[in-house]
Amino acid sequence: MPPYTIHPLPKSHPNPSTWTRILASHKHLRLTSLLLSPSAFSSTHAREAAFTHAEWDARLRNPLAVTFVAVSPSPSPLDGREDVVEDEDPVASGENWIGTTVLYGPLDASTTSTEVAASTPVTFEIFALFVVPEARGKGVGRGLVAAAVECAKGVARERGVEGFVRIAAAGGNERAIGVYEGLGFRREEVEEGGEGEGDGTVRMVVGV
Repeated sequence: MPPYTIHPLPKSHPNPSTWTRILASHKHLRLTSLLLSPSAFSSTHAREAAFTHAEWDARLRNPLAVTFVAVSPSPSPLDGREDVVEDEDPVASGENWIGTTVLYGPLDASTTSTEVAASTPVTFEIFALFVVPEARGKGVGRGLVAAAVECAKGVARERGVEGFVRIAAAGGNERAIGVYEGLGFRREEVEEGGEGEGDGTVRMVVGV
């Protein structure tokens, strides 16, 4: 069995209990990411810990955002539970989520507007990438980004237009930059960090 599988989260579920479980697992993983890697995100744990159920629900239902999760076939190192019950749908079970990212788009490639004409090239953004510490170094982050790129490619092909996917990495994070370059991304822009802000940001793009 592979060490993990990648799945897009649904926008809803016919079983209210299952949907509540998916929302709870998404919330738990997101808040964990903000707690363990605060410098990697523009939001904060304190801000999102105060979100209501309706706000978490709206986040997953957003038609422009696809959230991907990496699921381990064994109990997640995040919670250490040993009593996991196998489920035919690894997402619906809400168990063993070890990583996540979000693909946002399509947007107008020229203006980044959400209003996109039928024949207009489109762009997507990948953000909120996180892998639990115990699962790092196993290709989980790469798998999440690759899945997001494939999703964007499918949307661009369906629309019959040129597409681009963009992602950002901390300037000093050569490991992440190398992973993205291995997936076809090229450096598009380097933003210098201000005083006390580290090595700045490397913005990267790949055509789909």
